[in-house]
Amino acid sequence: MKTMMLAATLSLLLAGGVFAESPPDDAVTRDVRNLQHDIEDLTARLNKIEDRLDTVEARLGRTFRAPSPFDNVERRLDDLEKDVQDLKRRR
Repeated sequence: MKTMMLAATLSLLLAGGVFAESPPDDAVTRDVRNLQHDIEDLTARLNKIEDRLDTVEARLGRTFRAPSPFDNVERRLDDLEKDVQDLKRRR
C-alpha cells in the first residue's frame, strides 16, 4: 500500500515537473534517482516489517481483536481446571 502511494506521489511530482519551468536534465535525473532510491529503501523496510510480523503471528497466532482483561481470567480459569484434574488423577 505504501509502495503504491509512493509511486503515485512520484508520478504526480514528475507530472508537475513537466508543466513547470524545465530544470536542467541533470537535476531531474538526480531527483528521479533519489526518489527511486528512497522507494527502494522504504520497500525493503516494509518487507522487513512484514517478515517480523509473520514471525510474531507464527509464534502467537493471528489476532482479530484487541486483548481484553477477561482473556486473562479465562486463561487463569483454564489453568485452575487443569490443576484440579491433575489433583483428581493423583488421588
